[in-house]
Amino acid sequence: SPQRVGLVSSEHGSPAPTDCLPSDEQLEQAATERVLASPEPWPRGAVRVLGSQLAQETLEKVFKPWCRQRATQLFRFAHKRFAGGEGRGGVVFQFAKTSDVANGLWPLEEPGWRYLSQRSVGGLGIKTNHVLSAVQRYSPQQQCVVIVLVKEAKFDRFYFLNAPKSHSGQSRLSSGSETSEWYPPQLPATLTA
Repeated sequence: SPQRVGLVSSEHGSPAPTDCLPSDEQLEQAATERVLASPEPWPRGAVRVLGSQLAQETLEKVFKPWCRQRATQLFRFAHKRFAGGEGRGGVVFQFAKTSDVANGLWPLEEPGWRYLSQRSVGGLGIKTNHVLSAVQRYSPQQQCVVIVLVKEAKFDRFYFLNAPKSHSGQSRLSSGSETSEWYPPQLPATLTA
């Protein structure tokens, strides 16, 4: 079952109390304030944009650093399934709400993780083709795909994790100096060592 990820206070390096995490309302209010402060007029579908923006920011701040810490374990988990005959696919994490991500509610260990084959990924109800395209184009010997879905925001993202040095036999990670690439490419990848 999902467990809370221990967030660390940057001031003292100690676990942050969970009661100081922002509520759904506070997260949504912050996103709304950012949009209202923008000089741009409100576009059509601004509410959906707010939800997607909030989901993306939350993933970047909370989920992505955890994935970076677990990159080797996630890669080995995916590669074991690929090599075991399940074929191309990805490690899938699904969240009902953005606040579930903010509160660190996902399985921390392999028994709770889910690998879906390329065929099964197509049945997730993702409306865009970028996730399917990622699953089709990654190199299973050098990378794995982590797929993240946030139902409330109708938001999906994926990113590549590169094989650990010991697995790929390379002195550098397979994608240059980055330890992973966040999709879409226009967003800056910030996982430098």
